[in-house]
Amino acid sequence: MLALALAPVAVPVRAEAPAWTPVDAATGRLSSVAELEALATQFPDSGSVRLRLLNAYLEAEQPTEALREAVELVWRGHVFSARAQEMLMSLEPTELQRGTLDLQVVLATPLERSRVLATVPADVHLVESVWRDPRSGDLFVTSVVSRSLHVRRGEGGWQRIPIDGAGSLSGMAFDAAAGLLWISSGVFDQTPNPATAFRGVIAIDPATGEEKRRLAAPEGGSPSDLAVAADGTLYASDPFSGAIYVGRTSGLGILVAPGQLRSPQGIVALPGSSRIVVSDYAYGLALIDAGTGAVRRLATETPLRLDGIDGLWLHGDALVGVHNGSRPMAIVELLLSPDHTRVVAGFNRERAHSEWTEPVGGSLFADELVYVATGQWDRFTDGGAPSAERPPVPTEIRVLELPLVE
Repeated sequence: MLALALAPVAVPVRAEAPAWTPVDAATGRLSSVAELEALATQFPDSGSVRLRLLNAYLEAEQPTEALREAVELVWRGHVFSARAQEMLMSLEPTELQRGTLDLQVVLATPLERSRVLATVPADVHLVESVWRDPRSGDLFVTSVVSRSLHVRRGEGGWQRIPIDGAGSLSGMAFDAAAGLLWISSGVFDQTPNPATAFRGVIAIDPATGEEKRRLAAPEGGSPSDLAVAADGTLYASDPFSGAIYVGRTSGLGILVAPGQLRSPQGIVALPGSSRIVVSDYAYGLALIDAGTGAVRRLATETPLRLDGIDGLWLHGDALVGVHNGSRPMAIVELLLSPDHTRVVAGFNRERAHSEWTEPVGGSLFADELVYVATGQWDRFTDGGAPSAERPPVPTEIRVLELPLVE
């Protein structure tokens, strides 16, 4: 994604977004040139699909086509490794192609605008998300391996909020009208004693830490990212089954059944409509009818990569996302069209920060994004055992100011 602000493209308003092709595990195993060319047509804004196609061209000894995809990826903001860049230059690009590939020097330049807000002790294992109470300023963080919720009130120290049967806690979303903080509880590969973990969502009063509600997920479900619509409706994504859930009185109901999305992550309820946007980590942004569960693709009218987005939030008429699924990692802002059916411009708000390990979850209120800057997924093995070579370290929480996009 280019550091330069790309000017919005003037295009006619569409009645609906383009179709979404259902994806599953088998889709990820497609490997032939013909299969991946078809997949790239269905998901043109997925950098990971284009990378797979580029590698297929190389395997088939089609250097011209491989260079074409490489140029397209760089134009969309991708930066190749030093070894890959050397290989691409050996394919003898044209002068015009070489000029585009040279943009990687600019794209890899760090853009550092955030400041440290807090540090979470190393004994809180695998912090996944942070939420700042807009009323009090209190900070809440979730832990995947410690299976816990922690709070820092004011300038005090971190305290654990007991939650009976908590699983691996990850996403959080605030229902301002009800005054409830919703927290997802599930099972990851890193979850210790997964059989004892509650799978679903839990609501607490953030002022007291008292549990107020609990909604179970369908059997085997594991919700992660959450969003609350203006009317209080709760939505959750399940990155393992691919399902999208909606809060019901009796528990979490299925809005989008498995088989449509591969690995849904960040989720946003659009204002003034019955639609939600979900980030499918491998294939891009999905636009979902919250009434019927029908899925369409949120396209872009300017060359961007819309896959690899983890956390996702709404900021005015733009989406803010943690783009940690490709090189370089970045905090991106995607301006939406007036009808919210496509992206018309993309901006890097932060990129390749020298203090990052992997930015992950967070929360956005007004013009400030608070996020986990040093994710530590690579420091824990399956079952939650700390890595012997790379033991856990304190987790850094950062805050980034975001000017409104017009």
